[in-house]
Amino acid sequence: RGASEICFTDHVDDCCGGDPIKFEIGDFFASRARYFDEISRVAEAFRGRMAVKCGIELGGGNHDPELARRIAGTEGLDFVMTAMFVVIFLEQWLKEKRHETALIGVAASAACLYLFGADSFMIPTMLCILCLLTVFRRPLERKGGLE
Repeated sequence: RGASEICFTDHVDDCCGGDPIKFEIGDFFASRARYFDEISRVAEAFRGRMAVKCGIELGGGNHDPELARRIAGTEGLDFVMTAMFVVIFLEQWLKEKRHETALIGVAASAACLYLFGADSFMIPTMLCILCLLTVFRRPLERKGGLE
């Protein structure tokens, strides 16, 4: 009944510099040890009822192989996934014959970032993209911009 596993994951970049690699969690920065200790505490509390996993989304390591190796080699992680936004965008760009939908996404993201700031732009961006793609769905389909 219900979920049998849960995974805690957070975005990791080289924004904090130096060792230990730090994880941004809400309003504070926690050291690697504190991050893993807390997840271990939760895993112990739920032992036998739910598997608790620990992972990270690797941002800056996509461009810095040495950083990626340092982070991916961190003991206590069940997985590391890369921030795939650029990969997904490029795949979509190459797949489409026309690029209106990708340009709608880029324009909406830039506009919402400007209007709402870096801390609050994600939800307005998603809503903006959803609205624009809904409004322009038929013309885009006729032009072959959506497949």
